[in-house]
Amino acid sequence: MSPIFAGTALRFDHPRCIAIESVDLQRIESQPTVSHPRMSKSTPSSSTVVIDQCEIDLKNRYVAAVLAALVPGAGHFYQGRTFKALLFALCILGLFITGMIIGRGRVVYCSWAADDFRVQFPAQVCVGLPAAPALLQAWVAKGDPERRFLRGFMAAPPVEGRNNHAALSRWHEEASASFELGTLYTAVAGLLNVLVVLDAFAGPMPIPIVDDRRKKKSKDETETPTVPQTTA
Repeated sequence: MSPIFAGTALRFDHPRCIAIESVDLQRIESQPTVSHPRMSKSTPSSSTVVIDQCEIDLKNRYVAAVLAALVPGAGHFYQGRTFKALLFALCILGLFITGMIIGRGRVVYCSWAADDFRVQFPAQVCVGLPAAPALLQAWVAKGDPERRFLRGFMAAPPVEGRNNHAALSRWHEEASASFELGTLYTAVAGLLNVLVVLDAFAGPMPIPIVDDRRKKKSKDETETPTVPQTTA
């Protein structure tokens, strides 16, 4: 009888696991815990997690989480998970920069004023250091609202009179729908980095595919007709 495979998965988290590994369902049923042949001699440490029969050394997970929170992908690079580090950095930073370009560099700023409460900023700041200038601009403008640095990069709309409504309306008029679209891109980039931080801290989440394969096998066996054996 041909072997029934429980599933295949690409290994991107460890250099030794960048391969497609097929797991025999019958072997899983007979041996509930199957270890990787290359990893049977190693003893997992407290910083090591085993995901889909692949050992991943998270090193100091707190340091990795902090690095990932500061720069997308930095925590995974620290852990030696280079592929994911490059993937996350490219996707998240690319999305954030695209949003900034679409919004003409004005969509990320910190403002807690009652008439200009920037509710999107908590999501945007989760991207880490790329959004740090907005926090610095808010701190500098706390004492003097007209004070700017870096030529007003990531600063709130300038106050004209009693509030910044005129400048904010002008920003929306000049960028049209691109202002809202850029705001959305940068906010989504920050929220995605929250997931990256969790992945750096706890490791990847395994895909539960074994049970589905078992159900499929049992269904195939019930549907296969039994051929009676004849004696000569």
